[in-house]
Amino acid sequence: QTLLERGHSILRMVRSASKGKYLEEYFKSYGDKFELVVVEDITAPGAFDEAVKGIDFIEHIASPFHYDVDNPEGISFTVVLYIKT
Repeated sequence: QTLLERGHSILRMVRSASKGKYLEEYFKSYGDKFELVVVEDITAPGAFDEAVKGIDFIEHIASPFHYDVDNPEGISFTVVLYIKT
């Protein structure tokens, strides 16, 4: 919200349109400064390629997470891999 208040445009990625409805309503007063894009499978190679075209800065605030893991380091590697791609 602070970035919007300072005049920046925000592109928010969600995994489903239904998950973004609250955000669209909450930030509707900012008009076209707030945009929502759906990236259903954030673990797919190149999942963000189209979504981030023309973007100057990315603030990464979420990552793939699940409780079914035998090796906790595998989660860290996965997060780093997706951020780099």
